[in-house]
This record gives sequence, C-alpha cells and structure tokens, in this order.
Amino acid sequence: MPPWQRFLGGLGVPAVLLLLGLAQGGYLGGHRHALGMPITMGVFGAGIMVLFLGRTVVLKPEGIGYGYFFVAGRPIPWARITDITVDSKIAVRGGAQSWHLDLHLESGGALRLPAPYAVGKAPSVAFAADYEAIRQRWQQERAHTKSLARHQHSQKPSTRG
Repeated sequence: MPPWQRFLGGLGVPAVLLLLGLAQGGYLGGHRHALGMPITMGVFGAGIMVLFLGRTVVLKPEGIGYGYFFVAGRPIPWARITDITVDSKIAVRGGAQSWHLDLHLESGGALRLPAPYAVGKAPSVAFAADYEAIRQRWQQERAHTKSLARHQHSQKPSTRG
C-alpha cells in the first residue's frame, strides 16, 4: 500500500476526527460548548477505533488486498507471494505475545498483514482459522495459475517445419 494511503487510513482519519471533535467542542478558537467534552471524546474514540479496529484484509482472485477501513489497498498478486507464515513478538508485560501473518514475497522481503491479529500466550482459534483460510486460498490460486500456464504452454503451435 502506498505511504499516503497508510497515513490516511492509519493515522490521518483519526487525526481528522479528533480535529473535528476539538472544533465542535469549541477548543479551537471560540467559546466552549456544554457538550464539547463528550463530543470531543466520542470523536476521539471513533478515531481510535478506526486506527486499531479498521484494518482489513480482503482475499481477491488477483491477490490479497489490505488496507485501513475506507482505504482499500492495491492487491498483492498471489504469484508474488512465496510463503505465508505466522510471526509472533513477545510483549514486555505478562508474557503475552502479539501474533501476525507475514507474506514472504519473491523479491526476498516480507510484508506483515494488519489483520488477522491476535494477542495472548497462543494464537486464538479465530486467528488460526483466518490463517488457514488465507493459506488455502493462496495455494489454490497458485495451483490454478500454474495449471493455466501449463495449459497455455501446451497450446502453443509448433514452430518446426
């Protein structure tokens, strides 16, 4: 996803919502309204929800599309993905870990998906189910692409004379 889309979806939308809440509450030039603080906190809460819960991953025929809430990214083609693995990071407190999916790309790099995401000593059942669904879809699309390539290769007319 391009950086401007990541900024807009991940940080920009909550910032705009917070700015609107502060303006509505009268904290930006003007007298304060009686409902200013509740409105500001409600809009701030909506911004936080977008930032943390607005992450999406969509499986499309052409690849994995991921983004934030209203900003869908360009899909990463299935053919560019060489592997999908589960990665974890140990948190500082309580021994809990954060669990993510990493897409390993043919260029040698890896890309962490924003969702599914889990926190705990072990990944949740829902996380494991989402991982399996993504992995199976990737394998199906790769097999389909390979069979199409073999079919097209066998359909080429012979150039021998």
